[in-house]
Amino acid sequence: MDRRKLQRVALLAGLLFLILLAIGTLLHAAGEAVKEEDQQKLGALVREHPEYEDSYARIMGGDAPNETADLGEQIMEKYGYNARDGGAYRAVRQYLFLAGGILAGGVAAASLAVLLALRAQKKAEEERERLGESIEELRLREEGARERLVREEQETKSLVTDISHQLKTPIAALRMSLEIKETTELTEEEKKEWSGRELEEVGKLEELLNSFTQLSKLEADMIQIRPRMEEIRGTLAGAVGAVYMKAFRRGIDLSLEESEDRRIPHDPKWTREAFANILDNAVKYSPENTSVTVRVSWLASAVMIEFEDQGIGVPQEEAHRIFQRFYRGNARQVQEGEGAGVGLYLARRILEAQGGTICVKRGRRGGSDFIVTLPYNSVMHSVSVL
Repeated sequence: MDRRKLQRVALLAGLLFLILLAIGTLLHAAGEAVKEEDQQKLGALVREHPEYEDSYARIMGGDAPNETADLGEQIMEKYGYNARDGGAYRAVRQYLFLAGGILAGGVAAASLAVLLALRAQKKAEEERERLGESIEELRLREEGARERLVREEQETKSLVTDISHQLKTPIAALRMSLEIKETTELTEEEKKEWSGRELEEVGKLEELLNSFTQLSKLEADMIQIRPRMEEIRGTLAGAVGAVYMKAFRRGIDLSLEESEDRRIPHDPKWTREAFANILDNAVKYSPENTSVTVRVSWLASAVMIEFEDQGIGVPQEEAHRIFQRFYRGNARQVQEGEGAGVGLYLARRILEAQGGTICVKRGRRGGSDFIVTLPYNSVMHSVSVL
């Protein structure tokens, strides 16, 4: 039994003792009142008839036949007296009423004490439960924070490793080109050719650094999506314009089909960035003199945008992996081509942050068909790309 329960038991026992003590005191007082009245009656009788003193004393002391009680009652009724009118009876009645009141009050006080004790116990139990829940919540938070720290540490290590791997190839190519130019006698035409290769590698490095800058912002939650009501066709036109010259130089027809235009909640800047990454991927892996087509369809609660090319396509087993960070696929054209495997990953994160989706399937003309959806009945609010 704990300390609080012992205190409650001791309190109730003390209260019960006080009640019994009070009742006993009252009963003793009632007996004293009866004794005093009997003594008064005995004194009055002896004063009237001294010759019967011993008889009166014997009778008042309790040595009276039982059958005399009825006779005494008859005599009192004969002269108009009632035993209840006696002072002793009134005193006993008062003391009994008082004792009953004390008993009732004691029972009420004991009940109240028990009720308060139960309420305090219930409150203490609820408090213990709340403390237990708070401790469990803190434990879960601590575990979650520890898991996040471990995950972030692993992701940071993975990111550094991936970036180092991505930078090795162009840096090695530049180093080799510079060593060849320094150690080998080259004609002007050969020097020009090697300088062109160096410029290509520098361009790859610039593209890699731009991708890594975007990626670092993404991983640090620095990209804030701020949707507003804008025409989706204008955002698509901006993405097409950003990739148009690259497509033009390779003879690729980049077109945006006519469609109904509507204003939907989206972040024009970052959504345009996501669309441009998808188009850049389509142009990069499409043969020369082919086409990339953008189509817009309106569904019940979302807009569906298709980016269809005539490129190398995406194997079914890689359809989900190409949206992962730094994943570039196993095809020879992909491995030999430019890129860091960041564009589609960034596009997916931007679109998902706005409630959208992205997937890829085989195109109707043999290439890839990237399908994007964006809801247009969602509540506008600013979010981070998490």
